[in-house]
Amino acid sequence: MNLYGLLAGLVVVFNGPPSSGKDTLTMHLQANTGVTHSAFKIKLIEVALAISGVDSLTWERWYAADKEVARPELWGRSCREFLILVSETMIKPSLGSDYFGVAAAQVIHKNHEALTDYGVCFSDSGFDDELAQVVQEVGSENVVVVQLHRSGTNFKGDSRAYLKRENFPGVLFIQQQNDRPAEEVAGELIETLACVVADKRNCVNA
Repeated sequence: MNLYGLLAGLVVVFNGPPSSGKDTLTMHLQANTGVTHSAFKIKLIEVALAISGVDSLTWERWYAADKEVARPELWGRSCREFLILVSETMIKPSLGSDYFGVAAAQVIHKNHEALTDYGVCFSDSGFDDELAQVVQEVGSENVVVVQLHRSGTNFKGDSRAYLKRENFPGVLFIQQQNDRPAEEVAGELIETLACVVADKRNCVNA
């Protein structure tokens, strides 16, 4: 079955602790459905690079090798710790807790064809105020939050958390355990999302 375009018009949001498999499952969704990969941290990394003076290629190499290793160039912090510092200490207190959500919503608005043709998948949601901006842009009926759970993972030491369902009326929340091989979990999730899409189409055509 050709699944390309399955998620057209939808924003799928992965929400889970560090190392719960968000990036890996996003890659599987992208490979199977053509969904456009996005992330709230895109704007954050842009700001972090400007503050630190580190170039993007060096950052990508560090992040891929081990984002938990402390770097002198990042003021003795790891990539992950430096992003938290920039986000929670420098930007949000001055520019608002929704700053990176506004930036993400603006990207969707400017690249609307990506949403309508293949859908968009955010691999790193964890702040209600940020997601609220995306929901406002595309409509709650077009957002699906996939909350990942993996044994041995939690939000300890991370500024993110599980999104609060009660803050997003009309948004579908899916709970996904992710302890099996990524291919199996991705296949199961795609089947679930296909059912979601089918239900939406039935509602539209009813």
